[in-house]
Amino acid sequence: MTTSGSARWAWLAALAVAYVLTGKLGLLFASVHASATAVWPPTGIALAALLILGVRMWPAVAVGAFLVNVTTAGTVLTSLGIALGNTLEAVIGAWLVGRLAGGRAAFERPRGIFAFAAAVVPGAAVAATVGVASLVLAGYAPRADAAAIWITWALGDITGALIVAPLLVLWTADHRSLALRAEPIEAVALLLGVVGVALIVFGGLAPAAWRHYPLSFLAIPPLLWAAVRFGRREAATAVVVLMAIAVGGTMRGFGPFAALPPTHALLVLQSFVATMALMTLVVAALVRSREREHSLLQAIIDRIPVMITMYEANTRVLRLNREFERLTGWSTEAARGVDLMARCYPDPAYRAEIRAYMDSVREGWRDVVMTTRDGQVLETSWSNIQLPDDTRIGIGLDVTERRRTEADRERARADAEEASRIKDEFFAMLGHELRNPLGAITTALHVIDTGAPDDERSVQAREIVARQVRHLVRLVDDLLDVTRLATGKITLGRSPVDLAAVARRVVAGLAATMPTRHLRCEADGSVWIEADETRLEQILNNLLGNAVKFTPAGGRVTVAAAVRDGLAELSVADTGAGIAADLLPRIFELFVQGQTGLHRPATGLGIGLTLVKRLVDLHGGRIEAASEGPGRGSVFTVRFPLRPAPRDAADADPAPGGARVRRRVLIVEDNDDARDMLRHLLERTGHEVHEAADGLTGLDRALALRPDAAVIDIGLPGLDGYEVARRVRAAGRAGMLLIAVTGYGQAGDRQRSGEAGFDAHLTKPVDPLALETLLVNLPLDPRRTGR
Repeated sequence: MTTSGSARWAWLAALAVAYVLTGKLGLLFASVHASATAVWPPTGIALAALLILGVRMWPAVAVGAFLVNVTTAGTVLTSLGIALGNTLEAVIGAWLVGRLAGGRAAFERPRGIFAFAAAVVPGAAVAATVGVASLVLAGYAPRADAAAIWITWALGDITGALIVAPLLVLWTADHRSLALRAEPIEAVALLLGVVGVALIVFGGLAPAAWRHYPLSFLAIPPLLWAAVRFGRREAATAVVVLMAIAVGGTMRGFGPFAALPPTHALLVLQSFVATMALMTLVVAALVRSREREHSLLQAIIDRIPVMITMYEANTRVLRLNREFERLTGWSTEAARGVDLMARCYPDPAYRAEIRAYMDSVREGWRDVVMTTRDGQVLETSWSNIQLPDDTRIGIGLDVTERRRTEADRERARADAEEASRIKDEFFAMLGHELRNPLGAITTALHVIDTGAPDDERSVQAREIVARQVRHLVRLVDDLLDVTRLATGKITLGRSPVDLAAVARRVVAGLAATMPTRHLRCEADGSVWIEADETRLEQILNNLLGNAVKFTPAGGRVTVAAAVRDGLAELSVADTGAGIAADLLPRIFELFVQGQTGLHRPATGLGIGLTLVKRLVDLHGGRIEAASEGPGRGSVFTVRFPLRPAPRDAADADPAPGGARVRRRVLIVEDNDDARDMLRHLLERTGHEVHEAADGLTGLDRALALRPDAAVIDIGLPGLDGYEVARRVRAAGRAGMLLIAVTGYGQAGDRQRSGEAGFDAHLTKPVDPLALETLLVNLPLDPRRTGR
């Protein structure tokens, strides 16, 4: 402890005064000599002062010791000698306690307490030797009594150090007393117990018949009570209280040591009290060490992010950590008040199984399902450890997240396997779907090559080629549309559309190609919606094609369009193969199909219904599928938001007609087969056709020939189609119809071709009707009519 100058002088004065007062009190019990007593508190006060305030307080010890002795007996010279011995005692004792016992921390552990007891002995021996020598040499004590005086002097100093010094050091170390504040009633009871026992044993309150018995052992229980329940400070206080009452009672002739001669009675009593002090402090230190270890253990296990339990072999809870409380809701105190096993494992059979596992203390981990305090189910995994004293430690992990992760991983694996299986089936079906029409086309072409042009078989073969080509185009378009929808690259050109009229037109068109099928349309009125008419026909064509494909000959397919519950409703019902219950929830997923394999009744890639659903969603509608099971048909119902009928709602679908117009057309295409076929097509419809196989040649002929229209492929060698169009427009050929022909048909491709100067954008394979419509509707340029 550091002090300022004025404070130091105040402490020096206070220490000197305390030394003098307690010294005078102690000398009241002197027996063998006026300067030697078995009760000497100043030794403990001086030692505590030097430990707390520092060795520089020694002058106060010297002054106090001198004043006590010079006012009691002897001369100034003997008093100076005794003061020197007492000062050396305090300095030596403080130094040894600091070196051997840890200074002020000497009472933290049992080892320090024993070292403290050993450290005070040399100083007491020095003080007794110097003091007795001073008295004997000065003639104030006979040599014959020197041994008795020395023993009394030394024992008095040792007991004073062992009893008084711990009290002062411990109470100045921390002025707070948590135990006293926590248990004030018990503290009062302890004080009354110590005082009562001291009065009974040493104060003469024991019945006369008991007084000859050695009742000093009765002082042990209250001292242990103080040590175990309250701590070192309270234990040291109880020892001092016991000593005060015991010294007073013994001097009055009471207590087990009063029968001894007065010279020996106090020596034996102080030795007894010093022994009790040493025992009490050691017990208190052991309890404190255990509590500190428990607190440290609790702090450590509370910071470990796993559940830790300590319990006895009978499952009585000793300690639970914070993670256990967080996960289960049970704290240590709460768990001790209930049957924790019954609360965590309500099922008796399962509880017995867990108890058997706990008793076996097997190595490894076991998955355990626990019930938390609030009734929740917690999935855990535990491992148990048995200590040498049969205490058990359980280490538990919350595996809920791990189980969830494992389940997610298992689902992901199953999904990946299913996706891989579907992918393999898709590619197998794609090969099948491509080879079938290609095989039919190849055979039909062979028939055409080997037959006459007007032969019925050749005509039928040409129809087969056209039909299979349309099928391939539709197949590729569906694949591309699914990709575009998945990437958000399809935009709708919305306009008022009569859903009923579209249904009638699509059904009529399909019925004309399938005269043997029973197709019926129930759409008499008008059902107006806001939609992209082309995509709406695509939705209906896919649904109707599906129904026809899975309905055997003799079955019925019915298409209905009506207004129901404020919505436009389109339904396609059939009496065909139906849909299995397990397939129904996944029917709109990509590549999902019903029966597959070599013997399946119908073909397909499993993308049509996915495309339908995404197009319906894009229109803000919804689609549902229903079926009573395999062989019992199915119903697909689509609902769209209604809109009011437009003012010009009259049917106006003018069909192209009139006389055929001859146009001059330039074809710029680097693929020879594609260019030849397109030339043949246009020449057969009466047009004048010119060709170019690359971009530069195409540009020269376009500028030289001044054609009515130019059909230009985008991917050309030399100059690409975009650059050809830009240069044609830059040359002032604004009236020339420029038609882009390409395999790219996304919105960005169409925008780019329009920016380059093209009037129309057709995707390969080119629809002959769409091309003819563009050429027929082209106005004649007066600058070319005279050729």
